[in-house]
Amino acid sequence: MKESFRNRLKHLVETLARDRQAAFASRCGLAPSTLSHYIQGQTVPPIDKVAKIAQATGVSLDWLILGEGPPFRGDEEFVYVPRVDVRLGAGGEAEVFDAEPKEVYAFRRDWLLQRGNPKDMRLAKVVGDSMEPTLKEGDLVLVDLSQKEIIQGQIYAVRLFNGLLIKRLQRLDQNRVRLISDNPVHPPEERNLESGEFEIIGRVLWVGRNL
Repeated sequence: MKESFRNRLKHLVETLARDRQAAFASRCGLAPSTLSHYIQGQTVPPIDKVAKIAQATGVSLDWLILGEGPPFRGDEEFVYVPRVDVRLGAGGEAEVFDAEPKEVYAFRRDWLLQRGNPKDMRLAKVVGDSMEPTLKEGDLVLVDLSQKEIIQGQIYAVRLFNGLLIKRLQRLDQNRVRLISDNPVHPPEERNLESGEFEIIGRVLWVGRNL
């Protein structure tokens, strides 16, 4: 049993966290060293720890413990991510990003779990041409509301004054950030992170569009 559990756990780490044990451990509320001991077979986890892993990854507890049945069953293979009725890039009046969803879209659970916690994800539509050609008006973007740390050059949904924008971010120093549009018609802007006029909503992970 210990050997088969090890293999299933190792498979989860490889599949859902791209073999990043520290990230997987954090998601499951475990110390990285504890997870490493489980994978190496040095320690057999108590049932409460196994349950935490199953809950964090969305897999069946029967599959994780006993190897019985598929990891995901039926609709459990999919996660429904809400689309909120906000406009990214349009600016204008204040909008609540985590508002009542207008509709939901189905994503494969394992695909989302490779990128973060599905509970933290929202979909929103892009308005305007400031991020063309990368993002076009009407595109649907997947935003992870938990990812607020700036990764240089990545795209984020941000609040500037009372408007919501979508920009590439470049951290200049501890207090300043540059907002970059992919469309050269729109010049970059610099903002103070501590001024209260600027807030990171989340990082854009995916874009979808109709042809």
